[in-house]
Amino acid sequence: MDHFNITTPDVQAAYEYYSSLGFGLSETIEDGQTLYAAWMYRKQTVHDVAFTGGAGPRLHQLGFFAHESHHVLRICDILGSLREDGHIERGPGRHGVSNTDPRRRDFWGHAVIPSWYTEATIMLDLDGDARQVTQQRQTAEYAVGADGFPVSR
Repeated sequence: MDHFNITTPDVQAAYEYYSSLGFGLSETIEDGQTLYAAWMYRKQTVHDVAFTGGAGPRLHQLGFFAHESHHVLRICDILGSLREDGHIERGPGRHGVSNTDPRRRDFWGHAVIPSWYTEATIMLDLDGDARQVTQQRQTAEYAVGADGFPVSR
């Protein structure tokens, strides 16, 4: 596993908490008033955890490291053969977030589908009980175009 992304109702609070634990900040999406997303690291990679605004806490995605690009394509082939291709929301592609580029979501021009911003998985606490989800407390980045890349409609 390489990294994970968590949706949180308060990105600023998540950033401040993880900073207090010694995490560094590699990239943000912000507009001077609102911190919409923060990518943070502990090891020598671009990021280990990312926080994006949304109802939460919820798990948005897990990122895995693949030594070769054909491994990613093989995973997509398997999903397609199982008729689970609808679960491939993004990619394969090369995205700009964490590469500090203003195009942000995808260098190759793939539109971001709305579910990318709204769907995530309920998280469990240490007892195995579902964590209570708090609604987002800030404006969504896609609502103001803060990520610099259009959402498909």
